[in-house]
Amino acid sequence: MPQTLMGESNRRFLVKWFDSFVWLEYSKEKDAAFCLHCYLFKCDFDKQGKAGSDVFTEKGFKNWRKGPENFRDHVGQVGSLHNKATQHCTDLMNQKQHVETIVIKQTDQACVNYCILLTVALDCTRYLLRQGLPFRGHDETETSSNKGNYVELLQFFADHDEKVRAVVFENAPGNLKYIAPNIQKELVNSCAVETIDAIIRDIDDAFFSILVDESRDVSIREQMAVVLRYVNKKGQVIERLRGQGYDGASNMRAVAKGNENIATFFTTASSVVNIIGASCKRRDALREQQQKDIMKALEIDDLEIGQGLNQETTLKRPCDTR
Repeated sequence: MPQTLMGESNRRFLVKWFDSFVWLEYSKEKDAAFCLHCYLFKCDFDKQGKAGSDVFTEKGFKNWRKGPENFRDHVGQVGSLHNKATQHCTDLMNQKQHVETIVIKQTDQACVNYCILLTVALDCTRYLLRQGLPFRGHDETETSSNKGNYVELLQFFADHDEKVRAVVFENAPGNLKYIAPNIQKELVNSCAVETIDAIIRDIDDAFFSILVDESRDVSIREQMAVVLRYVNKKGQVIERLRGQGYDGASNMRAVAKGNENIATFFTTASSVVNIIGASCKRRDALREQQQKDIMKALEIDDLEIGQGLNQETTLKRPCDTR
């Protein structure tokens, strides 16, 4: 979390606050905290129309020095707008048990529909990420026979679940279909952030290793796979992060302990594989340049050649640490 100078000390949002205040939401982009319950339902109970000016629903709370104190003030006493919104949220979540006593208003039904749509969109995203499958199709228009894995999987859910069919595609609001390319990228990014945070918490201060391997298929396409391996707090060997770069596109990004050098390395490596591997011309140019480098190294006697069961050619460079 970013730090902000407040008085004479740097302050920041603390993750442990989530444990004490279940309604709390944090925006990394705005570096601000919000109240999810009030954001969704406060307008239903604010008869004076002042809900939009609340710092927890619009501007965002940033006074980290008095975080818990201000959070408790926001909750207020019994009957406060926050507590009414929280109760309303609880009733919605338990509507199956209270179907005879809860009357769902139009705004409530819209919220339920949104939750169904968001849930199925995330289910599609998680499935494709776990299987390492591409999302986009070459033609995602309504007349296309193959709209890509994400849209086709969403259509599969709609064909087999009436609740999903009622809120997706033509039945969804015009600006809330969750099928646009930028929306697909945002869903993937959200899953990536949550995955990275979970891995960082699991690794803690333990050692870890990053395994990189590449292979070439019959079409001479280079594919690079990445595995993050570490030992967790229970002494178990875990392999939790895998990535692939292929076909001129990559979904690989590795980040550990917020280390910018590691992130930069994998971003650069992925770009090199994608750019060079996608073009025979670039690949030939790279090989030609490599041959020139080898010949130059031979001329200045800066090349080691070993022979045996495995033949290895190594260029000595000033930054070589082997």
